[in-house]
Amino acid sequence: MGVLFLRPWWSPSVAGAVAWGWCWATELFQLTGIPADLSARSLLSRMALGVRFDLVDLFWYPAGIVPLVALHWFLARRSREDGRPGSEAWTSKAA
Repeated sequence: MGVLFLRPWWSPSVAGAVAWGWCWATELFQLTGIPADLSARSLLSRMALGVRFDLVDLFWYPAGIVPLVALHWFLARRSREDGRPGSEAWTSKAA
């Protein structure tokens, strides 16, 4: 998830909520027609904003985000239990 690249310290639920909100905001922005105009001029705009609104996309975003949030939660929990660097258990051992 791109959110974790920008804010790696966020919890899985916060990162997932921000990603979900960003995806829906981008999809709803397509209703204005501005992304379609920008996409006609720029491939980068087309890749980042899309071209046209599709209601089905609003359902597919959570289908992709929820499994990633679950995986992030599982890995973060496992890391804390193992006392890996960056986890709370490791930090308290180092102190």
